Amino acid sequence: MTNAAAPAPSGRRFPPGLFFGLVAFLVLAPPLFVLGPLLILLVLSRPTTFREWLWIALSAAAGYALGAPTEIGLPSLVALSGGAILAGSFGVLTHAFRQTSTLTRALLALATAVAGVLIWGAVTHLSMPDLDAAVLKDLDATMRALFQGSPQDQIDAAVAAMPDVARLFPGVVALQALAGLVLAAAWYHQVARRPVGRPPAPFGALRFNDHLIWGAIFTLGLSLLPLGDPWQRIAQNGLVIWSGLYAARGLAVGVAALGRWPLFGRLLLIGAAILMFPFAVGSLILVGLADTWVDFRGRLAPPPSGGTHAS
Repeated sequence: MTNAAAPAPSGRRFPPGLFFGLVAFLVLAPPLFVLGPLLILLVLSRPTTFREWLWIALSAAAGYALGAPTEIGLPSLVALSGGAILAGSFGVLTHAFRQTSTLTRALLALATAVAGVLIWGAVTHLSMPDLDAAVLKDLDATMRALFQGSPQDQIDAAVAAMPDVARLFPGVVALQALAGLVLAAAWYHQVARRPVGRPPAPFGALRFNDHLIWGAIFTLGLSLLPLGDPWQRIAQNGLVIWSGLYAARGLAVGVAALGRWPLFGRLLLIGAAILMFPFAVGSLILVGLADTWVDFRGRLAPPPSGGTHAS
């Protein structure tokens, strides 16, 4: 991974995977989490080219068109306020800590955004029961729209699971924010003429400090203790974040392993993973955890040429 970013060539073509990743994120997650950081990064880099100004305009317009809620409820207000803090802090951290990894800067920006939302909640007397009730209301409307026409037992099962989903709302939003920041940084290094900071590594090379496994183990242990709220809730949402990080690491191992597979084989595997989604996610988490000790990608790398190997 290079430490100093060179000016981006004017004729650079965007990688297809990066393009589809952006489209998928805009459909599945709050657009502010990727378009906001991209806009801030470009503005702070003192844009001079037409392409940079074009992407600034596109980010602002698309962010407003896709992210402006028709009805600003409490969950949307929390996401908007947290997203604004997230984008600003990530831009500042990128300029202040240029040699740190993208994931490290993203985690620091996420911690800053969480602290900002907690302070805002304390000032406005926002309570977790209020947020839970608002999230449940939105989930209920979404679930009933999705399961419209489905058998009543399926609707009842979805409604019964909603309180547990609402409890994990902060962890899910935090994962979306991390993914948005990394994606924004990748697009920024494609768009900016003179990008600041280290670019994200290719997804197939995604890894992070192996000692973080102890944080995941501690969080798991905390979630199993009968501590009650708010500690158990904090631990449960922490487990959501850890699970997402290690699932992403496991997926990166899979991307590296499947790099030489034919396109048909990759599509077949993706289709099977979609059909068995819970099993696939669990498998990715296990692979990501095991990569801490096994280093699958190091084992997959071809041996250096010209050396002698013992039989």
